[in-house]
Amino acid sequence: MSLVKALPRDIQEKYDVVVVSPRNYFLYTPLLPAVAVGTVEEGSICEPVRLLVKGKGEYYEASCQAINPDTKELIAAFPSNGSSSSPKTFQIKYDLLVVGVGSVNNTFGVKGVEQHCLMFKTIEDAHKLRGQLSDCFERAALPYVSQAERERLLSFVVVGGGPTGIEVAAELHDVIHEDLKGLYPSLMPDVKQLQELFPQQQLHSRCVFTDDHLRVKGSDGSIFACGDAATIHYPSALELTNELFDQADEDKDGRVSLRQLQELLQAAARQDSSLDEHLHYLQAHSNRFAAVVSGIVFGLTHPPGSSQPGGQLLQWQDKLTREEFRAVLDHVDRGLRALPATAQVAKQQGEYIADLLVSGRYSTLQQRLELPTNKGPFKYFHKGSLLYVGGDKAGADLPLVGPLVGYEAGLLWHSYETFAQISLRNQAMVALNWLRTKLFGRNISHI
Repeated sequence: MSLVKALPRDIQEKYDVVVVSPRNYFLYTPLLPAVAVGTVEEGSICEPVRLLVKGKGEYYEASCQAINPDTKELIAAFPSNGSSSSPKTFQIKYDLLVVGVGSVNNTFGVKGVEQHCLMFKTIEDAHKLRGQLSDCFERAALPYVSQAERERLLSFVVVGGGPTGIEVAAELHDVIHEDLKGLYPSLMPDVKQLQELFPQQQLHSRCVFTDDHLRVKGSDGSIFACGDAATIHYPSALELTNELFDQADEDKDGRVSLRQLQELLQAAARQDSSLDEHLHYLQAHSNRFAAVVSGIVFGLTHPPGSSQPGGQLLQWQDKLTREEFRAVLDHVDRGLRALPATAQVAKQQGEYIADLLVSGRYSTLQQRLELPTNKGPFKYFHKGSLLYVGGDKAGADLPLVGPLVGYEAGLLWHSYETFAQISLRNQAMVALNWLRTKLFGRNISHI
């Protein structure tokens, strides 16, 4: 939606804009944890898509079923919403396509996750968690419930220690100690909280590869992508294996030492910034470059399940073969992602694509967008990180300022999340929600 918002009001003079989305609202996901416990109401972080598209184009509430890059057609259908009947599909012709979808929940193949865990990604997930929290406390308060069952009902485990997991745990802490403590005083001793189909050139299993102008690789420049499901594809070090190895192999004996490898990556990183990530990866653990490389090489010669003991630590003078050199670069390549899957990245990508569409010129002959010569590649500008940790406190890591923890960071977090809303209406509603919670507490009813 940041792309749509960034488009000028006169965009229809240049393009016929069509927005297709299965949800007719934009959800501000960073405040989902606050919705789950009643700190902020659902409507305060939802913005109708039609209000954002009004005056700029058309909106269809539908889900994309397939994309045909050859005929430049998108096949869409009205969301089934659980209906057993087959959805009716329709086709939409396009000249330029922007893919801005999110990503699906990843269970990493752990059995039982989908059956026994609550996911946390949508407004429905937040509503479900809010109802589950209320039900657990109400059932635990019943007189016939055993002590063991009561402890089970009041034990909460948050799986995932990233920003979302931490903020969900923080909001749970706040609602329990600020609201539920006074309503269920006899239960407090038993509460336990444990925080714990695109064209070719697409080889990533979870993301769509784009170039540095966010054009999908292999789409001839007619498809753009941004958000969680897209990542910029820089030339991998693996593609440069032979060239890099030949540079490092000064005595041409078919082997390079660890010291030569490190010096090579340091020199190459000054020419290609993507290789700088490989150097940082290998030096991540207290500059134990040799230890990390040793582990990779040992894994190559002793596959998983091998009965051989751990390999010896390689020394700076020890040499790697071309195969081992390639294995090191391949191992690092698979562990890197160009940009983090955050709202801050998606917002900047959407605004960048909107700028390309406005300043560029569509060529009917080549059937692609001709980019202006003065428009450089997408550059992500990190504005800092904010994380709510509960009790009106937050942690912040800001450029030029550095780390900040405590009530000051908490005030900064509340201010940012309020003014980050798309419309003035939602900014006012979120601010009033903060005030209402402080004055009257949270609504913990299961509605």
